[in-house]
Amino acid sequence: MKQVASVVEEGKLRPLVDPNKFTFEEVSKAHEYLESGKAMGKIILRNNW
Repeated sequence: MKQVASVVEEGKLRPLVDPNKFTFEEVSKAHEYLESGKAMGKIILRNNW
């Protein structure tokens, strides 16, 4: 576990995030995109409040 923490702290391990970002108003669109299999990594929902 210490090795994992070290790699993260050094910035060598970063999450794979899809370039498409959605607002909470677009959550159904984001879900459709995820279910389509086109998403690559995590999907970001932006909070515009």
